Amino acid sequence: MRTLIITAALSLAITTQTNALTFKKGEVLGADGEVYHGASPDQMERLIEQAKESGDVGGVTGTNVFVVVGEDVTFIPISDLRNLPKEAQINVIGDAVV
Repeated sequence: MRTLIITAALSLAITTQTNALTFKKGEVLGADGEVYHGASPDQMERLIEQAKESGDVGGVTGTNVFVVVGEDVTFIPISDLRNLPKEAQINVIGDAVV
């Protein structure tokens, strides 16, 4: 009997289908279940409002560096900046913003 239960459990475990969600570099999952680059629209609105209120136009969210210019938010994956000298990091960020 015990062998039958173990066999049934193993066969269910093997046949159970799993779904995986794989993100590309810089993508995030929004509260609405959609995948966005850098941040969801709600998050982007909050970043823009915070930049207007505080004057702080850049920072890090998740695995991205962000820069707010006017009503636009630019995201740069931290992995693109890792192991670069500071000058090169500034150039990568500047090129992305422009």
